[in-house]
This record gives sequence, structure tokens and C-alpha cells, in this order.
Amino acid sequence: MATVPSGTPWSKERTAHLVRLWNAGVPAPEIARALGTTRHGVESKLAKLRRAGAPLARRRSAPEAASTRARRRCLHCGQGFASEHKGNRLCPTCLVEGPFTSALVWA
Repeated sequence: MATVPSGTPWSKERTAHLVRLWNAGVPAPEIARALGTTRHGVESKLAKLRRAGAPLARRRSAPEAASTRARRRCLHCGQGFASEHKGNRLCPTCLVEGPFTSALVWA
């Protein structure tokens, strides 16, 4: 499809096609290519449609997908623990009782 000039109003057909592709799980960059627009244009139109109450499928955002706890091995004692976030590499015991405690850490 040819690229649609910036600022061109969305036709009913293009809007319906956008909604069909979005609800089918197609990523925004692919929808943009199919409709001849930019990813930002697609996301802006989706935001406007949501505010208008259009029946759009909800998708999980990246931060929610990455928020699951991972099993990690403590870098100090070697014991496995459920990590709170991707930068958490010390188990709770070593954080409280280990040599890593400092007034700077807990300030």
C-alpha cells in the first residue's frame, strides 16, 4: 500500500482495518506498514479510539510481562532465591546480614 501523507484523516475503512489487525494481535509496526503510515500514527489513532470507547483488545505491556519473579543464585552465598527484579542478585539474608549492608544502601 502506498504511504498516506501525514495529516490525512483516517477513513472508516482504514480505521476498521486498523481495529481488525490490532484485535488479531498484529504488532503496531506491522500494522503501520500495512496501512502505509507510521507506528506513531497507528498508536495515536489507537489511543483516540480507546478514548472513544472502541472495542479494542487489551495487550500486556512490556513492564508487566517482565515483572515475574525469576529464580536466581545469590552472588554471595550461592543459595537460590526468588528475585524481586532483574538487578536483584543477593538473597534477602545476605542483604540484611551480609557484608553488603551499609548506611548508604538503606538511607
